[in-house]
Amino acid sequence: MKKKIIITSLILTMAMTNISPSLAAETDTEKTEIKENVEEKIKETYVINEIAEESVILNKKGMDSDLVSVPKKEFKDIDLKIGKEVNITSDGINLLSEPGQFSRIYEIEETSDPNKEEKITGQFIVKEINEEAVTVEKEGSEGELYTLSKKYFAKDLSVGDMYEITHNDIVMKSYPAQFSKIYEVKKLEKDNEKSNEESDKKKDKNKEDTKADKNPKTGISSSLLSLSALTISLVGLKINKKK
Repeated sequence: MKKKIIITSLILTMAMTNISPSLAAETDTEKTEIKENVEEKIKETYVINEIAEESVILNKKGMDSDLVSVPKKEFKDIDLKIGKEVNITSDGINLLSEPGQFSRIYEIEETSDPNKEEKITGQFIVKEINEEAVTVEKEGSEGELYTLSKKYFAKDLSVGDMYEITHNDIVMKSYPAQFSKIYEVKKLEKDNEKSNEESDKKKDKNKEDTKADKNPKTGISSSLLSLSALTISLVGLKINKKK
């Protein structure tokens, strides 16, 4: 009886030993498949080194000798310029070539320029004119005052004038406030000035039309001659009726 139990145990042990390697192999295969399905994405910064007809040569930022060639079509709407920095997201696999090539590119994007300043344009009304500076108020924001150097304004400057000011939207802590950088200051015409100019233009045009309508020899306009001829005709008709 004991011999039968021992033999049975040995058979079961041998069976388990044969099964375990196959199970382990299957598990390893599953792990390998999972690893293969996970694609690694690496994002690195490159500098445009050369622009060819169909491709662009770049070097990794800080490593001038580490060159890669990328087809132009991969850059899509990016404005290509030598020295421009771009971020390239790839699978991190480089093909053996000179220069190197990416096995797969997921995305190419321009790097953000930290030194690029935003330009803001707004309308301002002149509130006060001093010897060297001008105080303006932002239109529609009562009490929001700014001071600018007089050099930015026209010589015929006066209180109430409207100006369009383009600045970097960075304000220095002072009262009135000051813009850290001004790009452009442009005078705007007032509505009444525009209407006056338009009316003057209409008057001038009417004068020119009147001049053009006059006979250069007699100085009488053709419309007046036509009216006179009509009047004479009517008078003639009345006289004939009386007869």
